[in-house]
This record gives sequence, C-alpha cells and structure tokens, in this order.
Amino acid sequence: MAFNGQEIRSVSMELKSHEFTPVQLEKLSTREKIIQVTIGMISREGIHNLTTRSIATEAGVNIAAVNYYFGSKEKLIEESLNSALKHMFADISDFFRNHEPAEAFRNIMLYFLEGSVHYPGVIKAMLHDPINNNRYDTPMMQQIIQFIREIIGRMEESSGAQEDSTKIKVMQMISAALMPALLPDLFRSILGDGFQTDHVMQQKYIDRFFG
Repeated sequence: MAFNGQEIRSVSMELKSHEFTPVQLEKLSTREKIIQVTIGMISREGIHNLTTRSIATEAGVNIAAVNYYFGSKEKLIEESLNSALKHMFADISDFFRNHEPAEAFRNIMLYFLEGSVHYPGVIKAMLHDPINNNRYDTPMMQQIIQFIREIIGRMEESSGAQEDSTKIKVMQMISAALMPALLPDLFRSILGDGFQTDHVMQQKYIDRFFG
C-alpha cells in the first residue's frame, strides 16, 4: 500500500504489557511481572485510580510483594513509566540506525502519534508532573528534554536548516503527535473515530510536516 507515492510504514508503538497472556506473565520474574502489569493498567485506566491492591490482584501477587520490590505505589509507577520510556527510546534508536535521517524523523513522529492514540494513559502519566505541577526537573522529564534536544541536533545536521527554525519545527511536530493523547475526544469529534485506528489517516496527519 502506498500514500503520496510512499510505502505505508509500520512503526507501531508496542507497549503491549496489558496484552500479555497469563502464561507469558508467569515466565517473568515477580518484579518484572508487576512492572508490566502496572504499565498495562496505566495504559487502560491512567494513574489516578490505580491502587497497590488492584495492581497486586492483576499481577497475581500479594501486596507485600509489591511493597517489597518497590516500597510504595509512587515508586512502582515511576519505575514502570521509566521502563516504558526506555522501551520507546530503544525503538527510536532503531529508527536512526535503520533509516536515513528524514525518514527516521517521519517514522518517529508517526510512532509517537500511534502511541498517543493507542496508549493515552501512558503518555498522560509521563507528562503528569509538567502538566499538573509545572515540574520539569524530574528524571523522566530530563530524559524527554534531552531526547528532544537530540532530535533537534540530528535535524540540524541532516537539513542544514537554521537552529531556530529547526527548534520550531520539532516542537510543532512533537506537539501535534502527543496532543491526541491529551485531548482524545476532541480529535474524535473533529477527525472521526477512524483516526484512532486508520494507519493511512495517521500517516497523512504526520506527513503534512514533511511535504
């Protein structure tokens, strides 16, 4: 399948912890199983109604095990989100290794968009501190900020564009890719329910930045 003369790319964000079967989960260590279950629950339900008891129940462990490995619900959420972020950065590194810069940038933005529409709870949780508490000094946000600076640097190297214009373009693209996670109902009301599942429509949305 092609769009605008280009092959449709499959770059889905695969934070599929909530899709693990019970058999697959049982193969993980207790600590890793708790983390994967927590990511899945954040993806489905967000962080506000998450409880240690509900996590333990879904993971098939007792609350004492959660407290033993993580000490608190807050620490568990932090480590789970860091695990998801590490997964995302590993995928992004693969894009840079396997594609020319312009194609890598396009794929990364499509990857972010797909993550926004499929895993809004995870995206919202990662951005919870800056959005709700105006905090940008957390380790997670520092990693995200460093990543954005890396993207800007790579774009400058590949395009030779001026620094200010590159910064603006990168921030516009990231904002456009992440906004569907923050305002999902608005996007559904304007672009229709199909935007959540239609890969061609999602690519068209991102490709507007790469005309």
